[in-house]
Amino acid sequence: MASKTLLLEHSFDGKFDIIYEYISDLRKFGEIHPYMKEVNELPQKQNISGTLFRIKEEATLFGFLKIKPEYHAEVMSDKSKKLVSYFSVIQERIVLKSNFTFEENLLENKILLVEQIELNGNALLIAYFASILKKTHLQTFENLRKQLKVSK
Repeated sequence: MASKTLLLEHSFDGKFDIIYEYISDLRKFGEIHPYMKEVNELPQKQNISGTLFRIKEEATLFGFLKIKPEYHAEVMSDKSKKLVSYFSVIQERIVLKSNFTFEENLLENKILLVEQIELNGNALLIAYFASILKKTHLQTFENLRKQLKVSK
């Protein structure tokens, strides 16, 4: 099994609470994610410490091959520590762990969101998935910037 780590930084003008809400609630995150078509919160399970979601995505690979992955994701968050974590197994082939940390500059009204993504699985699959994931998350956070400007 191979592993790959991506480190992405996203900067925002605005308030921590609003940005945190989009990251800590996968339903809100799904509103700005280009491939997430449906995100539903699942009933709480005893062995789960976070919130569990069922996600349905739709994407096109190589410009013509339509895929519709469905998977569960667990979200753990701690607002006081400015931390959100996601854990999911994509199509039983790729293990995805994402940690989001927030650095707030109150004087300049700026927020730096640092996203650390760990992928584990088949080396070819995670290499391809990592390239798609990076492009998708850059677009997702650009969509969030636009959403924040519209909602002011």
